[in-house]
Amino acid sequence: DQGNARRNRGLLLSEEILFMFASGLLDARTILPAFVRGYNSSLVLIALVPAIWSGGRLLPRLFAAHLMRAKRRLKPWLLGAGLVCRLPMAATPVLLLVAPRAPAGLVLSVFFASLLLFALADSFAGVAWYAIVAKVLPPADRPRLFGGMMVGGAVMGLAAGLLAKVLFDHPRWPLPQRYGLLFAVAFAALA
Repeated sequence: DQGNARRNRGLLLSEEILFMFASGLLDARTILPAFVRGYNSSLVLIALVPAIWSGGRLLPRLFAAHLMRAKRRLKPWLLGAGLVCRLPMAATPVLLLVAPRAPAGLVLSVFFASLLLFALADSFAGVAWYAIVAKVLPPADRPRLFGGMMVGGAVMGLAAGLLAKVLFDHPRWPLPQRYGLLFAVAFAALA
């Protein structure tokens, strides 16, 4: 049905563009290590951010793909993993905005726990997402859709960088609240 195909393309495109925007706000090479450095100068903790982001999202996909290969319905996996990975991402901004003077140990514990849950659950969501895309999207539509995702994601990545610059340059927002606001916007985009 052409109506369903158009709807699926629109949903997939907007979901990926918002995910790319959130990824720009939660960049594991720049913003997140700087956040950790604001609370602890340990190079091990700072290096743990990209390790969790990359390794936690990629390595478990092997297990997820093996587990899901025989499943007929993948939408429950996508929705369940999506909830598990996205909901905990609200914990850090809530903590930073509600208790900006929270102890560094608490802030970093909440941050790393939510980052780890996000990475692991996103592995499962990613496998289900790609499998669903392969089922619902005709091969002729894929180049245009993925091209649109890349262009839209790049534009939203620039928007994320501009938003981060505005927040970090604005004297009204002290340091913990800057990150809290940035992370809250990222969570809204992920939700």
